[in-house]
Amino acid sequence: MPATEKHLPPLPREGESARKAKPGTVICSGQRMDPGNTQITHLEGQIKTLQKRIAMLEALNAKYRQRLEGQERHTAKVFGAIRSAIEAFQEEEFKGLPSELHGDIAPGSFDDDDWV
Repeated sequence: MPATEKHLPPLPREGESARKAKPGTVICSGQRMDPGNTQITHLEGQIKTLQKRIAMLEALNAKYRQRLEGQERHTAKVFGAIRSAIEAFQEEEFKGLPSELHGDIAPGSFDDDDWV
C-alpha cells in the first residue's frame, strides 16, 4: 500500500452511503460532498479566511519584532550613556589619587574583603 493511501479514511462499506454516492462524490465523515457542494464552498471560504488571518498575524509579528529591536537599541544607548557618565565621574573624582586606590572604589565584583 503506498504511503499516501495509509492516511486516507476507509472506503464506505456496502450498505452505507456507498450506494447513494454518485460518481465524483467524495464521502467524508459519513457525509456526501458533491463537487460544487455548499460544504466544499464553505470549507474553501474558511481556508481563505484562515490564510488572511495568518498573513495578518505574520505582519503583526514583523511589526512587533521591529519595535522590540528598536527598544533593544535604545536600551543599549541608555546603558552606554550611563556607563560613560560613571566613567567620566570616576575620572573627575579620582583625578589626583594614585591608581592603586581606584580599584577599591571602581565598579566591579564586591567581596567581604572590600569592607574597610
